[in-house]
Amino acid sequence: MSDTDPLAKALKMAYTILARQDRSERELRDKLKQRGFPPDIITATLTSLKASGYLNDERYLLAAARSLAVNRRQGNIRIEMILRGKGFTKEDIRTVLARVRQETDEGEVLLQLIAREREKNPLWDIKTKRRLFNRLVHRGFAPAQIFKYLGEYEEEFIDDHDGQ
Repeated sequence: MSDTDPLAKALKMAYTILARQDRSERELRDKLKQRGFPPDIITATLTSLKASGYLNDERYLLAAARSLAVNRRQGNIRIEMILRGKGFTKEDIRTVLARVRQETDEGEVLLQLIAREREKNPLWDIKTKRRLFNRLVHRGFAPAQIFKYLGEYEEEFIDDHDGQ
């Protein structure tokens, strides 16, 4: 393949893109399209990358979901929204989230975030709770789940500090 071969150019560009950061098939397709490659060259490029193992949506989906759940401590709603934007189906996302949540329970993450906020902010008034609630909703936790765990945390906190 020569430098004038459009497939070679597309592959070179794809390798450059993937070297910086792993991408989903949809993201890579969009990047190549933005750079002006025709659809048939993009399809051939993606096929070649999949065959060689450089492009693997299952691997990418699991790694992305795990990173969002464990490292960024996002709730399932936010994770699903982010991954849907990357071109994955709800079913695939929910399957992967079930695997990830076996390793990292969403409720435990929520309790840790609540406890961290309680340690940072000794003033535990309604305004503080409201701000925390809004931040947790923004992180993708369901409101009902937040209320449940916030209530459990407060009961636990009161029980722990009753004798002091």
